[in-house]
Amino acid sequence: MVPVLILISAMERTQLLVLVITLYLFGVLLTVLYSMVQKARSLRFLQGPPSPSFVLGHEFALSHQVQACELETEWTREYGAALRLAGCFREDILLIVDPQALHHILHVSGYRYRKPTYYQLGNKRLFGRGIVWAEGAVHQRHRKILNPAFSTSHLKQFTPLFERLTRHFIEKWDEELGSEDSKVFDVSKWFPRVTLDVIGESAFNFKFGALDDATNELSTALKNIFIDSRARTPTDILFQSWRLSVPVTVARYLRLQTSEDRRFATYLNTAKRYAKAVLEEGNNGDSSASGKDVLSVLARSNAEEDPKRRLDDDEFLSQMSTMILTGHETTAMTLTWLLYEFARHPEDQQKVREEIATARARNEGRPLTSNDWDSMAHFSAAIKECFRLYPISPVLVREATQDDVIPLLHPVLSPTGDSIAQIPVRKGQKIHVPIPAYNRLPSIFGEDADEWNPSRFNNLKSKVSVGPYSNLLTFGAGPRACIGWQFATMEIQTIAGSLLETYEFSLPPGGLDVLRVPAGTISPMIRGQLEKGIQMPVLVSRRKTGHL
Repeated sequence: MVPVLILISAMERTQLLVLVITLYLFGVLLTVLYSMVQKARSLRFLQGPPSPSFVLGHEFALSHQVQACELETEWTREYGAALRLAGCFREDILLIVDPQALHHILHVSGYRYRKPTYYQLGNKRLFGRGIVWAEGAVHQRHRKILNPAFSTSHLKQFTPLFERLTRHFIEKWDEELGSEDSKVFDVSKWFPRVTLDVIGESAFNFKFGALDDATNELSTALKNIFIDSRARTPTDILFQSWRLSVPVTVARYLRLQTSEDRRFATYLNTAKRYAKAVLEEGNNGDSSASGKDVLSVLARSNAEEDPKRRLDDDEFLSQMSTMILTGHETTAMTLTWLLYEFARHPEDQQKVREEIATARARNEGRPLTSNDWDSMAHFSAAIKECFRLYPISPVLVREATQDDVIPLLHPVLSPTGDSIAQIPVRKGQKIHVPIPAYNRLPSIFGEDADEWNPSRFNNLKSKVSVGPYSNLLTFGAGPRACIGWQFATMEIQTIAGSLLETYEFSLPPGGLDVLRVPAGTISPMIRGQLEKGIQMPVLVSRRKTGHL
């Protein structure tokens, strides 16, 4: 018998193929539309700002804020700590900053509120299959193997490295000052250089030489990695929304990549290649058996793990690409903001200098340890206040993996005026947690929560604990809290403390009108000079009795 397909003409086969593809795409469209309709009905019992657009919802307005999370902060103060936003095509988004709700979502529920698939894929494009990408049991496995490298006892041995690179940093500034007593430095361009050198040596014993203006393929890939991440056009937003609705297999087949995707891929591939080369060199010299850098400790921890639970090669190398980016750019931005606030508040500079002088006198010439830095109450409070006011990441995004009921510490009002003390959510509900809005809650941080006031941490009390560090959400919370928050704090203490001993800081002539602009990270830009990009000019003056 002649097979039926042979009897079909070439034209008929083409028509059949077109019909199959059309039916498939029609099915996908119906599925997407049904999902959108369902999601648009999920939070009708909550108040929220009216949607400015059926197509774009609040997405365009949120991505074009001049000040990071300014709208979210305004809305939470108008509608309460839980409210309804509109995504593209009226998809309901739960915006929430209520402490009890966040404790439930980020702590109690474990991994039941995960990063949405599209968010996870975005992390994979940038970081690879490292700890930021991992979810659930995979994340637990990553965290267990990484923990020894980020234990307090291990991190303390990096203090001499921080001190050595800070001394080199100061030498460079002294060279720039020359015979002058003071000069305006754009500190936002300087701090990424020292933090890159720090993360290179501490993470995988690699010398970037950024302070000495050395260039290499990896540092080049890091430059401008978020260059077009600030303001998205309506087309960008719709494309992103449509791409997220397309099945992953179809998206891969169509190669739906943006210029940002390609830039991320270049960085990721370069970082993993460098990490692999360093690891192989260490293995040949057997340095990984005794090395103190994170890569060596991670290699030993991984080798000691049950073979079934070890990181595979790609997961292992992805930890390095993750640490380079998260441990370099974020710390540099925090140092930039901290120096800005010290420049605005010379009285805080002086208090910290007095604390450092007291610690040095007590040590009788011995180098300061991490415990010494921790003992400086006002300095610690100033760093916490900087973390609070200037969290580097603007938002946490989560998605419910099952139907649930989220409790509220502070009930909100429904559109009809009824009090709501808990929020029922369906599986698939998208949740946005604007970190700056939480960090500025008057109910937790006082009525002056928008102002710089390190002293607030002297008697800060809260009914519910959320973040791992002074109840701040800056480092996330729960099992997914940033594993490197202690490393970042120790590095900032050493660098900022040494700079305060050596220099005095003030605002440049004419002052500064600095904006907190969402540009991948929450970054400083000058009002009226946005075209110049990230900058933070600070007047740096030599101290007469500098320590270093």
